[in-house]
Amino acid sequence: MSCVGLRKIGVDAHLYYASGNHAFSLPEWEDGECDESALKDEMHPDLTAFKWTRPDWCHPVMTETGHALLFSRSLISEFSTFDVVIGHYPFVRFASILRNDGMITKPYIVCEAGMIRQLDNPTHPEHDALRGYQDAAIVMYVNVDLLPLLQAYHVDKFSHYVPLPVDTDKYAPPDLRRNDHTVFLCPTRHSWGEKGNDKLIAAFAEYVKRNPTAELRLCGWGGEDLQASKMMTYRYNLGKNVTWLPIMSKKKLILEYQKADVVFDQFVYEATGSSGPEAMSCGAPLVSRITPEFFQRLHGSVPPILNAQEP
Repeated sequence: MSCVGLRKIGVDAHLYYASGNHAFSLPEWEDGECDESALKDEMHPDLTAFKWTRPDWCHPVMTETGHALLFSRSLISEFSTFDVVIGHYPFVRFASILRNDGMITKPYIVCEAGMIRQLDNPTHPEHDALRGYQDAAIVMYVNVDLLPLLQAYHVDKFSHYVPLPVDTDKYAPPDLRRNDHTVFLCPTRHSWGEKGNDKLIAAFAEYVKRNPTAELRLCGWGGEDLQASKMMTYRYNLGKNVTWLPIMSKKKLILEYQKADVVFDQFVYEATGSSGPEAMSCGAPLVSRITPEFFQRLHGSVPPILNAQEP
């Protein structure tokens, strides 16, 4: 999405990405058609499952080793032809080392979407990446709740907030929502510590007691707590009310946004994830945990989100 936006305003932007990465991080998934039955493993997808004409500015790295080859000498030599390099995770982990080794001589920008939260987690691979942030020309952050962390690590003076880009031509409201019962959608991965899926399932169980025909549509893929979420719905006897969605292309997921009466995002952090702006662009009411003051400071107003808080 970032490359598409830059190219629309005349910037010769190119995208390098690990083709052996998770299916949902691929441009093929964002813009292409997908034969889900041929995808095989979402963590190491078969690219032949996608029907997509790759533009010449997209450069997949054909390797199952994923991130490592992205920082090989042969590939980094190509980076030297660009004026600026913008890197997503895990680029920041390697950026400082590459700069010290003389492999990156141009300014680089870190696109920060939340990994800085892991700097104080000694078991996470991101915990030793602070130097990569400190050496960046700019830290471009996309979540409003990251500013206090950037300040705590003293990288806020060269940080800039840029909201997550959304293609409003693609993520658009439907002509009319036609459900004969209340349909909720939560498209986030099952990571209770980061998304709070367990809180949502428990709250939905209470809601169903008063609204027995309500439906909660959950993604049936992704996250270390997927099986725990499934077991939780069984314990609450929600078999008739929860629909587990199969893995699907982004185009089909947009149809889910357009069908839902309400979309749930996350209930742990103080800002929305990518599901939030995508859902609002599709005209769906959004429920998420936020800190309104962060939005007020960076946007000048608070978005129309129902702010979910602990009772």
